[in-house]
Amino acid sequence: GLVEVPFFSQIFYKTPVPTRQIEMEEKDIDQIGKDVTEKLIKSFGALDMETKEWRSALDEPEPPPKPSQISRIPWLPKDPDEDFKKVEFILTEKELTALIQQEMEGVKDSPIEKDVQFVITSQEIEVFGKILRPVKGAITVGLKPQVKEGKIEMRLTKLRLGGLPAPVFVGNFLIDEFLTDKIRELNEELTEEAQITEVLLEDGRMIIRGKMRKNKF
Repeated sequence: GLVEVPFFSQIFYKTPVPTRQIEMEEKDIDQIGKDVTEKLIKSFGALDMETKEWRSALDEPEPPPKPSQISRIPWLPKDPDEDFKKVEFILTEKELTALIQQEMEGVKDSPIEKDVQFVITSQEIEVFGKILRPVKGAITVGLKPQVKEGKIEMRLTKLRLGGLPAPVFVGNFLIDEFLTDKIRELNEELTEEAQITEVLLEDGRMIIRGKMRKNKF
């Protein structure tokens, strides 16, 4: 079997830690989830779970057009985006962490502890958690969001188990187990009445931009 040599173990092994700690109390998770839903409605629109009616982001009155926008010279080609309204949705790393932890509350026999957290940098989304099986230890997953055919996809950028690179299948397992359905739900909510055009990462937040047809409602 493996023999642990304390002196060398301390030199060669360092307990993995996330890039930064996401501070959050359990009582805040539900409220953050409600706040995110409200932001989503204001940005893209969403299904109101109480009335079962679609609440449009276009319900808010638009400012009156500038004089230069009132008329268009007939023979000029029409701007393809003229019939669309640009929309933007910002999700912070604390909100993303709360949403996933909330989702994991109902998962039985989860192979990963529910205190998983997401750190957003300008380069990637870092997922840090502790897995219980098929092996036990801290795991760090790097994800890069990209837009394909108007929907968000996640590309794996790094994967470490403990302090060492981990097999790709472990990362794919975690993505399929916990993120695929959540991303699919997000795509369905955002693209129900809108088209996603861009996803940007900044330190601490992810910016999702898209467009909605003005005469949809």
